[in-house]
Amino acid sequence: MRARCTVKRLRSAHQVRKYAAITDLLMAGDRAAGAVVFEEKPGCCAICGRAPCSSQRRPRTRVPGNHEPDVATGDGVAMAWRAGAEIDNIEFVQFHPTALHVEGAPRFLLSEALRGEGALLRNKDGEAFMRRYHPLMDLAPRDVVSRSIVAEMRRTGSPHVCWI
Repeated sequence: MRARCTVKRLRSAHQVRKYAAITDLLMAGDRAAGAVVFEEKPGCCAICGRAPCSSQRRPRTRVPGNHEPDVATGDGVAMAWRAGAEIDNIEFVQFHPTALHVEGAPRFLLSEALRGEGALLRNKDGEAFMRRYHPLMDLAPRDVVSRSIVAEMRRTGSPHVCWI
């Protein structure tokens, strides 16, 4: 069963649409000529314009305890791929390895600026553990910090580490 879509033409060169999600690009040869959009009201519609643009979040990872919202699913990358874009170096999508852990509460980002200002990652025993994994310790790159956190959680049997 296919959804019925109304067709809309943009009235101005720039238009922000709140509570809307682009689901696909409408292609004219190798150029985007519009987008299929799902809006809160009236529902599905096709919006035609010279250069449709969408603001996308980085995809939510399936790593337990990540801090991305549930709606960050990587749809923008998938939409671009379906339209024929070449997807490359996706392993470099930005991520943050640290989030606040409060039992039963959603996670939110703890900026790496905390490490830059002298905060230390500590394990469940209060030990500053990053010296075990990298010479830059808590100032190590994100990927090293992420792997070190996971290694430390496995080593100590803890579901999280903490900053101090």
